[in-house]
Amino acid sequence: MKKKDSKSINFKKEIFNLWNNKKYVKKYNNFKYTSKDQNTYYLNGRRDIVLKYLKKLNLPNNSSILELGYGAGQNAKYFMKFCKKFYGIEISKPLMTFAKKKNIKQVNKGKAKFTVGSIEEKFKIKSNSIDVVIIVGVLQYVISPKKCFDECKRVL
Repeated sequence: MKKKDSKSINFKKEIFNLWNNKKYVKKYNNFKYTSKDQNTYYLNGRRDIVLKYLKKLNLPNNSSILELGYGAGQNAKYFMKFCKKFYGIEISKPLMTFAKKKNIKQVNKGKAKFTVGSIEEKFKIKSNSIDVVIIVGVLQYVISPKKCFDECKRVL
């Protein structure tokens, strides 16, 4: 095994273990985003930039959105206002549980589907079935952006 491959595998394991560590991610379960806190103010700003772009797109009512790295699902409810169907892929099973809980009505109606998986592997989504892919605060964890972008291109 090449040294670079070994480093990549170790990095992937570290990222997986970090985001699946229940003690580490539990803070996101009931985390409140507020403009009074500098960190969440920044996160809200990133979300608001995406919302501005979504408004400009003027998507039809039957649109579908895929969010890669949806975290605890805190932004999904905002993004769902622009689509008929929302899909999410996240590496963390505990975060998926929080996201489903936060968006339970949309999940139960079939409007939202939160899944666990790698954004560097084939998405469990049909080709040409997504209108918009949202990626915010995730690419720093990606070893192979090409694999991720190739999958984005396939589903778009």
